[in-house]
Formats: sequence, C-alpha cells, structure tokens
Amino acid sequence: ADKVSEESLAICAGVFLLLALVAGTLIAPYNRLAGRGKARLPISSLSQKPILQIELARQDSDLVDILAPGDTKRNLHDAWVGNNLDTFFFIRAYTGLLISVGLLLVRSDQRWQKLIFVAVVAVPIAATCDWLENAGITATLDHFGRNGAPLPGDAMHISRPSLVKWTLLSIILLIYGICALRNLKPWRWGRLGMAAIGVGGTLLGAW
Repeated sequence: ADKVSEESLAICAGVFLLLALVAGTLIAPYNRLAGRGKARLPISSLSQKPILQIELARQDSDLVDILAPGDTKRNLHDAWVGNNLDTFFFIRAYTGLLISVGLLLVRSDQRWQKLIFVAVVAVPIAATCDWLENAGITATLDHFGRNGAPLPGDAMHISRPSLVKWTLLSIILLIYGICALRNLKPWRWGRLGMAAIGVGGTLLGAW
C-alpha cells in the first residue's frame, strides 16, 4: 500500500466499482430465472432469489425445486449465463474493489492496520470460494442438462464454499465499514467516500 499513491488506489477502486456495477446489471436479468414463473422457492428463511437459494441449497431436492419448475430449459440457460458472468466478470471486479478499498483503509488507520490487512488477505480467499461455488453450480447445471436432476452431493459442493464466501465477505465488510467510520474526523469533502464505505460496509456485513 505504501508503494502506491492514495490517488491511484482511489482511481482503481472507482474503476472496479464501475465494473462491478456493470457486471451486476448484466447478471440481474438472468439471476431472476424468469422461466420459473411464480413457483415457490424451497428455502423460506432466505431471500426469495433463485440464485441465492441455489448457492445455499441445503439438499439436492432444493436444487430440483429451484431449477425444475416452469421452463426448465430456460432456467438452466439463464443460470448458466449468469454463472459465467459472475465467474469471469463480477468476481474479478468485486475482488479488485475490495482489495483497493482495503489498501486505502490500511493507509488511513494505523491502530487497526493489522486487522485491515488480514481482511485484505481474506478477499482472494473469499473469491476462490466463490469460484469453487460457481464450479459446483456449473457441474449441477450440466447434470441437470444430461440427467434431468442433480447428482447426489451437488448441493453440498455448492453450499459449502458459498457459506465460507458469505461469512468472509460479511466479516470483511464489517471491518471495512467500522474502520471507515473511525476515520471520518476531521471532516472533509473527500471523506464522503469513506462515509459511504462505512455505512454501506457495516450494513451489508450485518445483513
């Protein structure tokens, strides 16, 4: 972090944020799995979002309940496109964003520097878990396409790395958010970005 100027890190964070927003916009229509119609999703305790429920599926029958209703072929196609966009675009974008923001925070908070650095190191670990999760989704979609159903263990191959990913990202966002809020004084206009990171990170981490 000391070898890169603060302005350069801020520019990198801004570019990666833009890329993440573009990626999220491209993925969103596919993640709805519109071919399901209004069919109920199996995990009532989760947000009613099909792809999130695939990521955290508890058992293989949950995958059937998510992907099979309605136009199964369209569901598989949409899930495949969204998964590829996530793998090759969104994960790279949010990884770059979180590392850039983390390096900015490392420079701004001497007392919490080691903790922030640990959070920065955890970012590529979370991204690796995300890739493993997506590899599990790809395999499940392939099994559905060939056999009309997942193979035993597909749900666990997806949800185990997914749980690690979501846990790490929650911790990272909480650390970033708290550290950003700690560094709002003295107030400057340039701290608006820090405030956004603080509020957004704390809320997203808690959620």
